[in-house]
Amino acid sequence: MSSDSASQFTQYINSNYTESAIAALVLYDYLITFGQEVYTVWQRRFSIVSFLIATSRWALLIQAITTLIPGKPDKYAWPEVQD
Repeated sequence: MSSDSASQFTQYINSNYTESAIAALVLYDYLITFGQEVYTVWQRRFSIVSFLIATSRWALLIQAITTLIPGKPDKYAWPEVQD
């Protein structure tokens, strides 16, 4: 394997690990702060602020979950070798 190919492969592996680690941290944060979200957003009168909080939290959660779905198109896909 040439140095360039090894570098690309290392970058591919590191990007997958990094994305998975970030998604795990987002999910962990969501789980430990869910009680605060219920109190702050859902048990009070609905306002634009509660809408913005809920929207940003749920959008980040959905993005983290889709990052972890196997079989999705990978933007860092290892390029196929063409002869």
